[in-house]
Amino acid sequence: MTRPDYDLALRPVGTAFTSTQFEFRFGVATRTVDDQWNRLRYVYGELPDSISVENGRRTIVYDSPKCIIKSTADSIDVQDDTVHHKGYMGIWSDDLHFTVASDGMVHLAAQDVEP
Repeated sequence: MTRPDYDLALRPVGTAFTSTQFEFRFGVATRTVDDQWNRLRYVYGELPDSISVENGRRTIVYDSPKCIIKSTADSIDVQDDTVHHKGYMGIWSDDLHFTVASDGMVHLAAQDVEP
């Protein structure tokens, strides 16, 4: 495995946060990844377009598809119309919301089911 281009663990420098929300604002719709354990951290490609922290929640925004982000157990690659996760031979999805488990694996977010 090659070394990542960047590590998001300490970005932004000197700002404390307890959880992370990724927003991919391009393509068919904005896709979100809720990472409450801050497991997605290794960037292969370019840094995000913005990183902000409000009330202990870090928001990382990408405005174009320019990287793969990895945890120690999984990766996510967001393109204009699909999201690829679960590794090299993984899952291609057109879903919009994902979560990261404490073990670093990316999953579809639980959807509320209306009666």
